[in-house]
Amino acid sequence: MSRVLKTGENQITCTYAQHCANVDAGRAWAKGVDVVKYKAQIDKVTAHSAGRVLRTVGYLSGTNGVTDKAGMGYGNYIMILHENNYVTLYAHLEAVYVREGQAVNQGDEIGLMGNTGNSFGAHLHFEVRKYKGVPIGNLHNVASYEWLDAQEWLDKELPGAVASIVVKAGAKFDLKDTPVYVSESGNVYSRRSGTYYVWSDEVRNGRVRMTNSAARVGVNKQVSFWVNVADLGASGGGETADDAVATGGNETKREELSKDDSSAAAKPLTTEIRAGAKVYLKDTPVYNSESAVRPIGTRTGTYFVWSDEVRNNRIRMTNGAAKVGVSGQVSFWAALADIGAVAEVKTEPTTETIPVAENTINKVKAGLKVELKDASVYNTETGASVGRRNGTYYVWSDEVKNGRVRMTNSASRVGVRGEVSFWVSIEELLKL
Repeated sequence: MSRVLKTGENQITCTYAQHCANVDAGRAWAKGVDVVKYKAQIDKVTAHSAGRVLRTVGYLSGTNGVTDKAGMGYGNYIMILHENNYVTLYAHLEAVYVREGQAVNQGDEIGLMGNTGNSFGAHLHFEVRKYKGVPIGNLHNVASYEWLDAQEWLDKELPGAVASIVVKAGAKFDLKDTPVYVSESGNVYSRRSGTYYVWSDEVRNGRVRMTNSAARVGVNKQVSFWVNVADLGASGGGETADDAVATGGNETKREELSKDDSSAAAKPLTTEIRAGAKVYLKDTPVYNSESAVRPIGTRTGTYFVWSDEVRNNRIRMTNGAAKVGVSGQVSFWAALADIGAVAEVKTEPTTETIPVAENTINKVKAGLKVELKDASVYNTETGASVGRRNGTYYVWSDEVKNGRVRMTNSASRVGVRGEVSFWVSIEELLKL
């Protein structure tokens, strides 16, 4: 049976090789494989492997040739994030059955084959991508991933793939001294031991809701508390329950799921990362609040802990020692685990990387005059390169987003709204 169709065998209507040839000829840009149910029939679409829904577009209707709001020609589509940053994409759907953040198992129904977007007949366009890091920002920036031969992987397990995710609504867990929270973004308020049930498979800020009775699953106002997915042993993206014993349906029992050291928020910060501590970050995901689900980008360089107050396993960081504790000077939030608070603190390197980080903080300030030399430029903080620039330009703001700063072509335009010309990577500026 097919891994991506509910009831039938795959019939390939356009091979991966044909897609690659079309891309090379400039007739297309996406590399995948087109599939229908054997004998040219439509079918429901199923998840190739277990994962979490990364992106859905489901508002397009019936007719083909219409792009979505982002200008993509996939029509209605779904992207699922799997282990090791593999992503599968299912396009041109008539209907989407899942929501972003939802956990899915291999074989779960996720949509209905259709003819939306740049399509000329009902079919499923299927892609397999391997991202270079955790997929964030512009998911279709081709510099952030590589396409794999979707035809080769069509009915084969992805590397490290799992067949099921334990953390589904109704799943039963035996908690053991597990930190629990009053909300998806609140601080730890207690610990629980005993048998509890996942109230909903919706994940918010890395947490799921739990209740104390199978009869209360999904029943409004019956949620008892929130638990970190990682504390249930699902490692955020959902590990398979290799050591689990199925008890029927999607109820699963795991032994000793929580460890005493599994929650950074339940412990005080280490001495090394108290307020004012200087920490060297390297491609670290950052957030605009303590409860935001998606990172706003990544940061590399020297930053300072703004406060030793922990909220939702995150701390606030700023880009200058003088800004520590100063109201309005918080730059971003970072997860304790990502800066090494749980395991090993990422202290400043003793190599030549330190001066580079200091240049990033001290030199790239609003109004700084820079002579660009064949520098790659971007139209947004997350978009692909739109060309290269030479000449004299000025840093519009010292705010760094996704490793980039905004530039303008006149000192008089610095900080003036509507006068931003383009974005440049910090790395480009440090080369000059």
